Amino acid sequence: MGDFEAVTGPTVWKGSTFAGKEDVTLSLGASERHAIDKALDATRNLALEDIEPHHFSDPVLARFMRRIAEEVLHGRGVVVLGGIPMDKYDEESASRIFWGLGRQLGNPVSQSVMGERLGHVVDKSADDPTARGYRQRYELTPHNDFHEIVTFMCLRQGIRGGRSWCVSSHLLHNHMLESRPDLLEALYRGYFTHRFGEQGDGEGPITEHRVPVFSRCEGELSCRFLRRYIEAAANEAQALSRKEREALEYFDAIAMDADNGLFFDLEPGEAVIMNNYVVLHGRTAFEDGQTSANKRHLIRLWLTVEPPRPVMAQVAVYASELEGSGIVPRPGRVPSYDDRETVQRVYGDRMPSE
Repeated sequence: MGDFEAVTGPTVWKGSTFAGKEDVTLSLGASERHAIDKALDATRNLALEDIEPHHFSDPVLARFMRRIAEEVLHGRGVVVLGGIPMDKYDEESASRIFWGLGRQLGNPVSQSVMGERLGHVVDKSADDPTARGYRQRYELTPHNDFHEIVTFMCLRQGIRGGRSWCVSSHLLHNHMLESRPDLLEALYRGYFTHRFGEQGDGEGPITEHRVPVFSRCEGELSCRFLRRYIEAAANEAQALSRKEREALEYFDAIAMDADNGLFFDLEPGEAVIMNNYVVLHGRTAFEDGQTSANKRHLIRLWLTVEPPRPVMAQVAVYASELEGSGIVPRPGRVPSYDDRETVQRVYGDRMPSE
């Protein structure tokens, strides 16, 4: 059995110790909002993706974003950014603010074969029932995305559901170390992982290596948990052993424990910013209304940072990750893969009917 060490420090937290999202919220004040208005005015003739870090680098904004970066990268790993008044800005302006503030944290990368650096988390299931999870309405169990920082901003809520939650992977690691170290060993060994049709040139549909759920590099413990991708690979290639499956199910269960996770509603104008190697995130299923005003719409960034977090090369699902460039764009393609049989078998009645 592996010689595993417990994690200590601010990254080990339990959601039940917080009164609510207000305990992890940093809100823009009047001076920061004034600086944002000046930045918006100065960049009104630029395309959104042409906005660079210096455009939103007013000293008061820079100080505010440094506080967020410190908490996300070296503190507990999660911050809710509040104070963007959606009654003042239209959705285009709010998106430009989100992009501009994000550029103070890192460099946005491609999030799918569509090559979008500003992602849109909306329900596309009516047009594409096999769309990737962020383009569906069903529950997303705790998982990590890609690269150092993942952040979501709410533009609109649906009529019900869509509750966010996040959980410390370091808390889960320590829990398993105490209660089931035998299962923790399976997570360190890792799993072959499906690429959902978004692999680059020369890559197969499934990783040629095991992707560790937990790994250490230069003293840093990182997490990469993508159960749906793991199950799809097992369904199409090498089946999971009893111990490998038990480890996944145990990890999933404690990640979804209401005592461990921080559950909250992300309001329009709020953004959650997370250390993607430390914090897992998920959401409950949601339902949209009939008009555009009540269709759930979040925007998303995957950000690389300098210097990058030290991680093992085996953590990468795609070779392009190692290059810091996200998922390779494929003109004319959309992020879609039919794994409904696997999803139904694993998640059962938690998934919506078509």
